[in-house]
Amino acid sequence: MAMYVYKDKERTIEFYSQDALRKDIGIRYYCPNPDCNAHMYLCGVDGSSTAYFSANRQGFSHIEDCEFGSSNSFNPNKTDESAFDFQQALQNMLNPSLPTKKKKVPDTHKTGESNLKPLRTLRQIYDMCKSFACNQSYNNQVIGQMLLDSRSEYMYPRGVFGKRIIEANKKTGNFYSAQKSEIYLVAPKSKKYEFILKFSDDELFRFFRDSIYNNYNKLIVVAGNWKSSGKFNVLQTTITSKNQIKIIQ
Repeated sequence: MAMYVYKDKERTIEFYSQDALRKDIGIRYYCPNPDCNAHMYLCGVDGSSTAYFSANRQGFSHIEDCEFGSSNSFNPNKTDESAFDFQQALQNMLNPSLPTKKKKVPDTHKTGESNLKPLRTLRQIYDMCKSFACNQSYNNQVIGQMLLDSRSEYMYPRGVFGKRIIEANKKTGNFYSAQKSEIYLVAPKSKKYEFILKFSDDELFRFFRDSIYNNYNKLIVVAGNWKSSGKFNVLQTTITSKNQIKIIQ
């Protein structure tokens, strides 16, 4: 689903679900993906749920791999926005993975306690960010300051620093160094920025090297604490957990 669409075919007039009214129901809108001709319609304007846009007309669905299609699982009515903390969520991803212990007794919920949970995984946060325009906010955190993609690149004129999520493709040619245990990515479309993923764990390096090789044309999403590599427009981060990288299928 999407939290914004365009009113015009040329995609110059953005329309946000938070501004929608009941009179806007039944009007066809345009998918934010310029390559997708899905017919988008307003849903959920009933006072009991958050409004959103969906391609729910038969025969006018999203193209394959559209980031606003069925592969995007974000639903604002199933998450606790007020409890979402982007910096803490990323820090949790950066912590080395630990074995999880199975609970012997299932969780019980107190009467009246909300079952809604904040976004916590990389895919959950990525899907949320793609659902909004980059200048919108989620729990007072600007989307473009959480995710660097082709829409928000203008917000990063001098590079990507600190805890951020980046969207990238593998670098053309040799995209890794086995000797250095490094993987090389590049910002999609503009190619303005390059990214070095450094691995201190050889097993982790081999896992992602093979995963990227086998999905060479897919988008790669990385959560990292980004720093300068010492080269112009080349940023680097250290990968310590499988939770930091997601290949978008």
